[in-house]
Amino acid sequence: PRPTYAPTCGGPTAGPASALRAFAADRSSETFAAIRFAEFVILTLGPDSGRAQPADSLQAADSWVFDTSYDGFRGYVGPFSALDLLAQDRPVEVTEGPHNHCAGPPQPPYPDLAGLRQISIQPTDATSCLEWWAVDLYLTDDDRIRGVTLDLYEP
Repeated sequence: PRPTYAPTCGGPTAGPASALRAFAADRSSETFAAIRFAEFVILTLGPDSGRAQPADSLQAADSWVFDTSYDGFRGYVGPFSALDLLAQDRPVEVTEGPHNHCAGPPQPPYPDLAGLRQISIQPTDATSCLEWWAVDLYLTDDDRIRGVTLDLYEP
């Protein structure tokens, strides 16, 4: 089944989030083509670990994976993939701007993404911080996705 999508705001905010979530759910070339990426996209795991990838390489699911060699990411063991979380059949909300961490203040963006418009996708059915995650999209002035950050709760 397709993931439930319940945006809290519409317009250009919902578009990039909805397109990425549709691709995460079915990984088809049609849904990938609907995403407006910048030429290179910075994928990050939290605010500290990131890499730039050519946008056309992001159709391959393994290009989204941060493997387990990244030690100490908030007490979790990988591999980690924003696509895998976005594909879950869970209701989400989409918000614009910095957002609170599950049990704390907003996290700073990855340095190369500072100053870009931030769109956040978070599950609305998390019953604890261990079930919480956020996938943040960082958009250029023409609403192309320049960065995608996966964030998990810090135990």
